[in-house]
Amino acid sequence: MTSSKLRGDCPSLHRPMVTGDGLLARISPVAGRMTPQQLEALGQAAQTFGNGQMEISTRGNLQIRGLSTHSHDGLVKVVETADIDVSASVPILAPALFAPGSFSSDDEVRPHLPALKEKLLERLETEDFINGLAPKTSIIIDAGGLVDLSGLIADVRIIYGADQCWEIKVGGIEAKAQSVGRVKGDEAVIEAVVQTLKLIAALGKKARGHDLSQADLRKILADDQILEEKQGGGEHVGNEGTDVSTRRSAIKIGVQPLQDEQNLLTVALPFGAVDATAMIGLAQAAIKGGALHFLPLPGKLLGVSGLDEAAAKGLLKRARALGFVCDVDDPRLRVMTCAGAPACQSARLNTRLAAADLIKTFADELSGEVRVHVSGCDKRCARLGFVDMEIVGTSEGVEMTNLATGSKKGAVVDFIIHIIIEKVRAAQEQ
Repeated sequence: MTSSKLRGDCPSLHRPMVTGDGLLARISPVAGRMTPQQLEALGQAAQTFGNGQMEISTRGNLQIRGLSTHSHDGLVKVVETADIDVSASVPILAPALFAPGSFSSDDEVRPHLPALKEKLLERLETEDFINGLAPKTSIIIDAGGLVDLSGLIADVRIIYGADQCWEIKVGGIEAKAQSVGRVKGDEAVIEAVVQTLKLIAALGKKARGHDLSQADLRKILADDQILEEKQGGGEHVGNEGTDVSTRRSAIKIGVQPLQDEQNLLTVALPFGAVDATAMIGLAQAAIKGGALHFLPLPGKLLGVSGLDEAAAKGLLKRARALGFVCDVDDPRLRVMTCAGAPACQSARLNTRLAAADLIKTFADELSGEVRVHVSGCDKRCARLGFVDMEIVGTSEGVEMTNLATGSKKGAVVDFIIHIIIEKVRAAQEQ
């Protein structure tokens, strides 16, 4: 086992990260999903070899905390015995979840996504330059499904358009990524991704997609490959059909229909973490309900697929009893946190306790659209998208920032900050 100590490193099963509560292992199935039996085995492993805490990260990765150098080997054996494939050389996000009637849910695209992902992984395994990429290098394949991937950073992003072409974008979130051009067909897409990663690797071990120059971008596609060129970062010039944000159905907490008369149950982990006992209980209930797969999803969500409507509603009731977030108006969905102290060595604030206190005190204010990010340090981990308020632990105390100044939500944030300051002042005077 090799452990990672650097903030820039990306933990995995075989390369866990040193944290404040032991080693953290990240388990990212190549298929993006696991059976209920596999999740149950991981929950039992978290109890046996870790500290019993299980997380889903902002990017949808399952994490087990509190491992030691000795117990880590036990977790690896469980993953191997459960036949969970975590061998991807570069993480690829490609959730294939589509609402009925979605243009990209047709027979040509939806079932093809896993095959495209598999072919891309197979090609990358043959490339020597892969070992020269930064640990956090990632790829997103976005066909406009239920999972909104636009706010996640990717070094290479390929976006399926209504014209059945793929747009290649490089670096950052979707809105700020540099557009390379549009191609059609698997081989063209795979070649574009490989060429992009090769150019990134040539810049050095710390380089990312946003480091590529305009001259580099022009090397990715041959002139005869480009169906239509784009100008400027993030602009969809002359091809509005590629903008998935205009045609996306959002994933919902609770039960919603998928194709083939199946249903998806989606719950959230409170502040991204649950005790392994709750995860085991949910997995066992899913087995009884006939569920096919669990899907760790971006935004610290957990999906369950392969359920009929009655089974999905029954499992939702069980998830609520186990402490998962099961209602769209739950204020816990409005507060994002990193792991915080004592789990993180860098943190100067117990973020999850702070978030729970925030919700207890300001449940009414947070029942609307106000979004808060609570970070244990100034690295501001686990923030996804725009927030109205940020609470950050520092060496001098807690720093609070109103990021919605001048708006209606900004007034609510001002009120929250004022009350917190008054509470701290009253406590200091006692």
